[in-house]
Amino acid sequence: MELFSLKKNLKPGAPLLLHDEPVFKKDKIVGYTTSSNYSFCYNKNICLAYIDAGTQNENDLFVEIEGKKYPLYLEKKPIHDPDSRLMRS
Repeated sequence: MELFSLKKNLKPGAPLLLHDEPVFKKDKIVGYTTSSNYSFCYNKNICLAYIDAGTQNENDLFVEIEGKKYPLYLEKKPIHDPDSRLMRS
C-alpha cells in the first residue's frame, strides 16, 4: 500500500475522493485506492492505494475520479510532522 497525493492542490471536494478509484499507468489499471479524502491539515488531496509491484516508483500514475484522470504524486516520506513545523505560519 502506498500513500499518494494529487499533484495539484485542489479545493476540498473538487475532485471528491472517496475510495475504490482506479489508478492508471497510461491506459492500464494498475491498482485501486482504498481510502481517500482532502486533508485540511496538509492542504491537499491524499489517498492510500494498492498498486501492482514495480509501478510505485513511476511518475506517470493517475487516479480516475468521475471519468477524469488526475496525476498522482507518490509521498516517499511521511507527511506527518511530529515537530509541527508544517502547522506554524
